[in-house]
Amino acid sequence: MESKTVGLTEEIRRHIIAKLNNAEEHGNKHFSIRSGTIHKERKLQNRMPAVCSAMRSLDGFGDYEIISETESGNSSTIIYRYKL
Repeated sequence: MESKTVGLTEEIRRHIIAKLNNAEEHGNKHFSIRSGTIHKERKLQNRMPAVCSAMRSLDGFGDYEIISETESGNSSTIIYRYKL
């Protein structure tokens, strides 16, 4: 039996991908997501860099538009619109 530890960023990626897949299954062509929403849904504290990193690095969902971003790139107000 293989033991594999999944890091926080990967857990967040999986959470976002599940949301994107659900939106796609419902016929959406695009899906916008805010970093602060993900942070709140996952009940995280002080983990915005991991959330923003996950948002930028989704396998299979590389085509996104930046709707709102900050200079630091790690804020609760960042919004990306993914093409599904």
